[in-house]
Amino acid sequence: GGVWVVSKTKNAVGRLNYPSRVLDGAVTPASTTFDVLQHAGEVFVDDETGSTLNQVSPANMRLGGDKQLPGSADVSFGARTISVTDAASGKVWAVSPSTVNGFDQEASEPVMVGSEGIVSAVGSDDRIYSADPKTGVVTVTGVDANGAVTSSESSTWDGLKGAGDLQMTVVGDQPVVLDAAAGKLFLPGGKRLALENARDAKLQQAGPESDFVAVATRKALLKQPLDGGTAKTVAFDGEGVPAAPVQLGGCVHAAWSGANKYVRDCVNDGDDKKVDVPKASASPSYVFRVNRDLVVLNDVNSGNVWLVNQNMQLVNNWDDV
Repeated sequence: GGVWVVSKTKNAVGRLNYPSRVLDGAVTPASTTFDVLQHAGEVFVDDETGSTLNQVSPANMRLGGDKQLPGSADVSFGARTISVTDAASGKVWAVSPSTVNGFDQEASEPVMVGSEGIVSAVGSDDRIYSADPKTGVVTVTGVDANGAVTSSESSTWDGLKGAGDLQMTVVGDQPVVLDAAAGKLFLPGGKRLALENARDAKLQQAGPESDFVAVATRKALLKQPLDGGTAKTVAFDGEGVPAAPVQLGGCVHAAWSGANKYVRDCVNDGDDKKVDVPKASASPSYVFRVNRDLVVLNDVNSGNVWLVNQNMQLVNNWDDV
């Protein structure tokens, strides 16, 4: 299996051959402000400077043509659905890996139009979950392979109205919203909780069904039950800037730059781990990369990759690719 990772130093998106524990190929994006989106064999480079989306061809390690997106577009990728959310206009579009090259922000019909500041995430069920901070409305949109709407459900979460910059995630088919600046966490249905040390807090990446959502603050990993029950706190020594945590295979993975800590908290306590990130660079920025049942920790600045389930083995053979 392969997991795609990023190095801004090398200006590259590389493929980690997980069984061999080496990088075995790379492509070079046009700018230095890019990220990678992946599901199984479908891989995209999301370029924030040029507001473009490029499909990667893993077979011949090539980047496809630039697909122009709205200037402030945020892209989320499930299995077959890609959402393109333009927070400036409040528009949300849906495309699939096979239809993305036909996308045109003028001609393509949005699946929904909300207010400025709207945020969206694609769930593991391939539906698009959107939160509108102006109206407090949360919408779940089902789409077909052509990006046309097949279902739409909306509900108003009272406390969301007038919120600031929002983060959105989906746990199974349950939407969760964070207003980090205000220290407010909104659980499915709109139940609002106060979150301490919320500055820099990150919601988990969208992931499989679970009875809790993972949230990382500067000082701890929180496992917050979706029903509003008491959160489990997994603290570590020090504080830092958290990566968005990941739930996968019965474990939650969390990491912090600054403190350079990695924490794993699992259903089976014997799998728990709390360690320093070995051989970290001077100014790392951590992102967990997930594909199929694999998860690795990627410092997007240096390109370092740690195999978190293989004793934090470091892979960084960028010069070979």
